[in-house]
Amino acid sequence: MRLLGIRLHDVSRRFGRHLALRGVSVGFDAGQIALLLGPSGAGKSTLRRVASTLLRPTRGLVTASVEHEGARHEVDLFELAEHDRAFLGLVSHASLIYHDLTGRENLDLFGRLYGLSAEVTRTRAEALIRELDLLDAADRLVAGYSRGMRQRLSIARALIQGPSVLLLDEPFTGLDQSGNRILYGVLRRLRAEGCLTLLITHNLDLPHDLIDRALLLNHGRVAHDGRPDPDLSLALWYEQRLKESA
Repeated sequence: MRLLGIRLHDVSRRFGRHLALRGVSVGFDAGQIALLLGPSGAGKSTLRRVASTLLRPTRGLVTASVEHEGARHEVDLFELAEHDRAFLGLVSHASLIYHDLTGRENLDLFGRLYGLSAEVTRTRAEALIRELDLLDAADRLVAGYSRGMRQRLSIARALIQGPSVLLLDEPFTGLDQSGNRILYGVLRRLRAEGCLTLLITHNLDLPHDLIDRALLLNHGRVAHDGRPDPDLSLALWYEQRLKESA
């Protein structure tokens, strides 16, 4: 089975009297890096939690387009996740890594939790350790890692199962310029392999070619959906779109 994309159909999410998402209908395709932008409280993290099946919508439907035996099917994303959590990778504010284990032991643990064989886990872990420049620290306890090293390990942890959808909430936190460049390379590789990436970040100093699409959320609605203007900095483009949506 191959994931082709996910789609939100008239999705709303309420927390008490507060409506965090208001009738959002939007689709995301495989092999796409989509940037979610908006001021605090706009609904970005709520959309990410719904798309990662951590939060059910109050109203509406979230579906996944999948290809199986040559035919395309539309299935409920939450039902799909119950059978195959491994298709989703998540990096959020919590690192979800164990500080009393080494970096390599963390990756081995999460690979096993996702049902990978020992051999596949070792192969993938070694590749990710090298790609994320953790080779010198891989056999040290995570408790001694810097903030940036823990973030890079958290990214590796989210990729160990080979996800079809990667959800990133402030993944540049703690990364220096070298770490940023490493993550840019990871995202480009995943896009080339057909992975769908949803990215939430306040870091707007991003290469234009990294972003295929930007969604601006404001007051729980999609205020703008399109590719950023390559002639403007991403920060300036965002400010202009935000003013238009006010």
